[in-house]
Amino acid sequence: MNTTPAQLDLCAALEKTWNYYQSRVQSSPTQGLDALAEEFIQLKKYLGRRYLAVGDRIRFFIKFLKQRKIRMARQLTTEAVVEFSKSRAHLRTSSWLTELNAVNVFLEHLKGTGKIECNPCIFLAQRRRPTYVPYVFSHDEMLRILNRPALKSGQWAYIKHTQWTVWFMLYACGLRVSDLTKRNLKDYDREKGVLQIWKSKFGKDRLIPLHLASIKVLEDYMRRRTLRFGSPALDDPLMVNDRGKRLVAHKLSLDFRRLLRKLCMYRRDRFEHGVQYGGPRLHSLRHTFAVHRLLKWYREGAEVQKKLLLLSTYMGHSSIVHTEVYLRITSLVLREAARRFSKTWETQFPLKP
Repeated sequence: MNTTPAQLDLCAALEKTWNYYQSRVQSSPTQGLDALAEEFIQLKKYLGRRYLAVGDRIRFFIKFLKQRKIRMARQLTTEAVVEFSKSRAHLRTSSWLTELNAVNVFLEHLKGTGKIECNPCIFLAQRRRPTYVPYVFSHDEMLRILNRPALKSGQWAYIKHTQWTVWFMLYACGLRVSDLTKRNLKDYDREKGVLQIWKSKFGKDRLIPLHLASIKVLEDYMRRRTLRFGSPALDDPLMVNDRGKRLVAHKLSLDFRRLLRKLCMYRRDRFEHGVQYGGPRLHSLRHTFAVHRLLKWYREGAEVQKKLLLLSTYMGHSSIVHTEVYLRITSLVLREAARRFSKTWETQFPLKP
């Protein structure tokens, strides 16, 4: 019987888990929840997960319990977990479900290791996750965003050109912001025109073959950077700010929001009939890349379903399910375009009875 890659990965994870616990002193029956939480977080990191934000959510849950004098696993009650849920009622549904998932996985671990008899999370009332539709820029909006600044030299010119290069690369290559800010010069193969993405979201690695236009933009940026800071080393960041430091994703998001406000394109998320329509943000450039790529395939008459796996691999999705979301978004874009065309047609050429 042949063993599938998924089964091999599961066996490897189980073996690593076994070796992890074999190499550690047996847990004490009086071990507190905080110690159990740290042990669980370290186990996840040992298995290859970063577990930074998730670990912080688990620690926050433990802190909540300690404030109510619950320090041991055997003291955990359903009432305490329900009270925790009520204290997080102010969170958006998506944020709460992310937090709940972290707590749920930890409590399942305690149940599996015999620290608690059942997982109290099963008694929590479910919050319905609203359908989320991310913002997709139109071609006209992208032309305005990528309107290249006519600046020659100086600090301000370098800042504006760096920002423009970031906007262009995120849209042209469908990158996450972290895919770009975490890259070093050695990750860019200038001879082959390939950008190497290591340990991105979900720990996935991939190679991004760059279009000639993207290579030209990146090389132009490298030339301006060298003139300002000198020749960089291979271990230096691929892109740096006006002080020669690595770009920060949060700062880039703020800069992009300022640009949108300047172009009168910024708006907040809105809710209509249970659907959350996202406002334009920096990550919208990645969504726009995917939708525009699908629309181009539609126009070319390609079988889009067969192209999804290619797009999923290129974008570094952990599952093709995440890529299929763009099919729904694309249909909404096509429907909206048809509605606008119909409205314009009826205004200019009204149908008379």
